[in-house]
Amino acid sequence: PDLQLALTDILGFEENQEVMAAIYEALAFITNGAAGTEEQFINELNNSSEEIQKASIRALRNYPNNDYARSSLQSKLLRSEGEIFETTLQVYNQIATQSEVESTLRGIVRRDTVGLKTMRLIEVLDSLHTSENALQVADEFTIKENPYEIRKRALELLNLYDIDSERWNTRLNELLSDPDPRIRFWAVEHIPRFNSAAESIVLLNSAEVNEFDPRILLMIEGVKEELAQ
Repeated sequence: PDLQLALTDILGFEENQEVMAAIYEALAFITNGAAGTEEQFINELNNSSEEIQKASIRALRNYPNNDYARSSLQSKLLRSEGEIFETTLQVYNQIATQSEVESTLRGIVRRDTVGLKTMRLIEVLDSLHTSENALQVADEFTIKENPYEIRKRALELLNLYDIDSERWNTRLNELLSDPDPRIRFWAVEHIPRFNSAAESIVLLNSAEVNEFDPRILLMIEGVKEELAQ
């Protein structure tokens, strides 16, 4: 307690932001999630110094059972960008409940017209990896109206976490007729992952009939050869 008081007193006159951030890190270690100590860190979440913000965000990982700490991090996620967003996301992943994570995803989707923050949320938050809601959100970002990089990132996420073969067959059939050859290439490459060898050959033969891009035709032949081995 004496050291905690001494460090708090130093914060009253210290002006160097790096030193202040280090003091908040030390206070986080000393208080270690003790009830009533979270407020000093929450109060610094909007500090003009990013270093102090990050130190305060990291301190809140010590409060997994504190509703105020978790809701403060949720609010920070919705409003932050860059390194602050990443730091908040890593801590939030450690302490948020499933329902809070789902709520945060909905909030991010409403604000995220590009999709970058949404994809990052699904990538990092463990509880979203098995969430039907998150898979649906990722699937919506695969449509052709979105930029290629976002579509590919969404497809890679689905490739990792969506194990529904029937859903994949529907998705792959749509992707094989996509106007973007890069997406068709991705679809051809992943056909065997979700189908038996016989089913894959049928899909590849069907795709080959309507394909005109020599690179994709070459990929189709290569995949068929691998399946025949």
